[in-house]
Amino acid sequence: SFLVFCVTGAMVLTLVDALLFGTSLGLPPLTLIFGVITLAPFVTVMFRRLHDTNRNGWWLVAFFVPIVGWLALLFLFSRPGTTGANAYGLQPSTEDGSIEFAAAPAE
Repeated sequence: SFLVFCVTGAMVLTLVDALLFGTSLGLPPLTLIFGVITLAPFVTVMFRRLHDTNRNGWWLVAFFVPIVGWLALLFLFSRPGTTGANAYGLQPSTEDGSIEFAAAPAE
C-alpha cells in the first residue's frame, strides 16, 4: 500500500542521510525532500480512504490532536469500506476484483 511505500522510503532515506551527512546536520535533507514530494499524494490517499468508509475528509483535522486524534484516524482507516454506493460514489471494485467505472449516484 501507499503507506508502506512512504514509511519504507522515509526509513531508507533517513539511513542514507545518516551515512552521507552524519547526524549533526539536524534535518535530514533527502528525507525532507521525500516527505515534501509525498505529502500531497499521502493526504489524497487518506481522503479517499475516509470517503471509502462514508466519512467526510474533514476528519483529517483530527490529526492535529495528539494521540487521541491519531488513534481515532487509525481506527477509521482500519474500518472496512462501505459496500455499494455511498455519499461519495460507487464502490471502486467488485467482489471478483474487477474495477467499476460508473458515474456517482445523482443527488
